Amino acid sequence: MMPKLQAAVDAVHAGVRRAHIIDGLADNSLLFEIFTKKGTGTMVINDSDESEYLEQG
Repeated sequence: MMPKLQAAVDAVHAGVRRAHIIDGLADNSLLFEIFTKKGTGTMVINDSDESEYLEQG
């Protein structure tokens, strides 16, 4: 798990707005993670985009 998390953190530090770690075997996991606030996995987001994300409806 640590390599996945480190890759997500590195991506965000490199300018990616959000990185998601999900279980690809769960039904519709990508759709739930991307299009719902609850999600199904772990989202890594930078500090400057966090408030914007939380304000979205």
